[in-house]
Amino acid sequence: MGLYYDSLMDDRDYALPYNCDQQYIDKYDKIMESNLSILKLWVSIAGESIDIKPRANNIFYSDCIFHAADDLPVCINENKKLFFCYGCHKGGSLVLLVSKCFNISAFSAIDILFSIVKKDLGDLSKRQLKIAKRILKKYNSPIVENYFKISNEKTNYINKRIESYILKKGDLQDELARKKMCKRLCIKYQPPKININIYIDDDLPLA
Repeated sequence: MGLYYDSLMDDRDYALPYNCDQQYIDKYDKIMESNLSILKLWVSIAGESIDIKPRANNIFYSDCIFHAADDLPVCINENKKLFFCYGCHKGGSLVLLVSKCFNISAFSAIDILFSIVKKDLGDLSKRQLKIAKRILKKYNSPIVENYFKISNEKTNYINKRIESYILKKGDLQDELARKKMCKRLCIKYQPPKININIYIDDDLPLA
């Protein structure tokens, strides 16, 4: 399956209405820049019994919260804090996840997550406070930490395989190996920057 996230250039455009108040844009940006985990948020909402399969580079596949499915149609990208279901086609950021799961507006979801980020729930309404407490109740589940551990182990394993491949094939195969690694890790390949060093021979006359 290809990653939906490559085409989702700016999730803020999806989460917030056009020409919304600047304070919500600022709050949204701070939420996405924070250390909030979308996988932890997903498990805290869905429950610890939900089936999740860790892959390398903090990519996870999961059952869908929004519809019943036999496989694991949801891809959760922890690095970009985005999710997408290949079955029901629902997806988005931390804000859209909270908004859709609890049937509240994006603005209300931003207020909740921003309060969690700044660790102050005093400004929330009763309903918002109830949702925030439900999220925080199982947010730091040890099960999720184990998922991260498995993902890191897979990433390290793939990196060692790639390094071994490069040593066997030589530098000429380096770019091919990096492309394979990026494909396995579900990330975009970026060619390495070439540094061009210009040397001037002191014995040559300057023009």
